[in-house]
Amino acid sequence: MASLRKRNEFWYIRYRDETGKQTEKKASRGKSVAKSMAKSLEDRVSGIKLGTLDPREADAMNAERVPITNHVADYIQDLEAKGACLQHLRNIEKRLGWLLEETKISRLSQLRPSLAVSALKAIPSNGKWARWS
Repeated sequence: MASLRKRNEFWYIRYRDETGKQTEKKASRGKSVAKSMAKSLEDRVSGIKLGTLDPREADAMNAERVPITNHVADYIQDLEAKGACLQHLRNIEKRLGWLLEETKISRLSQLRPSLAVSALKAIPSNGKWARWS
């Protein structure tokens, strides 16, 4: 059973995940929204425990709700935390931004190899391109 507690202006949900590990998640400023989120988390955990919900599918559904630009930002943040140099981070961010802009992708489910291949064909074959260098 999930429990709610308020810290400053936000409500937090404390629950046990499918592995039994106690987890706390920042929910919302509104208590009713936090209760709804807690119910959803409980349903997810019980579905996984009962075997009616695959954990990978549940993770994929959660990832689909987040815009792909947020996933890119998380990736850049992860690279930064691992100690990547600033120039490398800028290059990765610029190139991923270009790819998303060129392919008009906004969610992970829209990502297809064929879209990436067709976008990359737009790059001149001489090796230099003003937007990449």
